[in-house]
This record gives sequence, C-alpha cells and structure tokens, in this order.
Amino acid sequence: MKNPLPTDSYDFACFSIGGTGYIGSGWDDNISWSTTTFYSYDPIQDLWTQKPDLPFTSREFALGLGTSTKGYIGFGDVATAQSSAVLGDIYEYDPVFETWRALPSLSPRNAAVGFIINDQVYCGGGRIPSSYFPYEYYDFYSLDTSTSTAISNIPFEAVSFLVYPNPTSGSLKIDYSLKNKSIIKIELFNILGDKIKIIAEELKDAASILHNQI
Repeated sequence: MKNPLPTDSYDFACFSIGGTGYIGSGWDDNISWSTTTFYSYDPIQDLWTQKPDLPFTSREFALGLGTSTKGYIGFGDVATAQSSAVLGDIYEYDPVFETWRALPSLSPRNAAVGFIINDQVYCGGGRIPSSYFPYEYYDFYSLDTSTSTAISNIPFEAVSFLVYPNPTSGSLKIDYSLKNKSIIKIELFNILGDKIKIIAEELKDAASILHNQI
C-alpha cells in the first residue's frame, strides 16, 4: 500500500504530467466548502507534496487532464453546504514554473469527459444538474490552448538593477535576493534600451543569489 492521500477532500480533479501525479480542489467536509488545495505525487519516493493553492475558483466534479508537459483543470461545481453553481472555465498548469493560465471558457457544466491524443486536449459532454430541468451536453471540442491569460498566486514585480563590471566585455555578475519562491526573468538591455538577450527565466526558491553570466 502506498502513502494515503494528503487531504480529506474528495471529488477532486486529478491528472499526471510525465512521471508526476497531481490532485486539486474537491469538496472538504471540514469546511463544508470546495477547496483550492493542490498536491503533487512522486511515485518513486511515494511522496505527496503540497503545492501553491489553485489561483482560481474552487470546485468539485471538475475535469482533470494531463499532457506530457501541461496539466488542465476545468468545469465543475463551486459549492457550499447551502448552494452551488456550475462552471465553464478551464485552466492550464505549467509544472516547471508552477503557474496557471486561463483558457477560453466553454458552456458551464460538471461531469465533463475528456482525453489526450498526441498532446492535444479533447473535451465535452457533461451536464447542468437541476432537480427541475437538468440539461445534458453532447458537444465535443478540440481545445485551443494557444489563447490564454496568465494567472498566478506568485506576485509579479519588475525591477531594474545594475550589473558588474559595467561596461562589460562578455562576463558579468548579477546579485539579487528573493523573499519568496518566485519566477525570475533576467533580461539584458544596452544603453539605448534595446534588449540584448534573456539571461535566465526559471523558478527560484527564496534566497540571496549571485548569478554569473558568460
């Protein structure tokens, strides 16, 4: 038997990317509300790791899908003990930068179906639950992942700072610090404001960092 699930939630969305599994959101009886918690699973170490909370509306009965490089969560119910609403939004997860991007929404529904073929996302179907006039969907889509809007729990801040030696003849050092785990992007500009190159673009833990560039 493997390590048990790290959450008391259920009806969560799940997907895998490469050799890592992910579960997120779902219903939590402890708070009588759907939750935004998100976890990854390493099958080699049999280890669950809590990731940053989902930066979008919590839900249950959502669809989860994963390609070789990205994960997707969409649709579902946002619920409390007293009421619920059906959702049609869809989000794409990048495990390298731990960021989410909002994709174009479809009609609200839960219990949607989907699968991946050659890293292309297909989804559709589902229903709008109602005790009076339930509505069932039979539509089906090849999901357009080229149009998206970045969303994240990680704040964005643009900072200009000096490098040394300056001027440089090809070798330079950049000294900076991070208070929190952050996505860093270091771009080099000349004195005319023209971008010369992207030196680094990656996810970094909180630390004081000396970046050497040749």
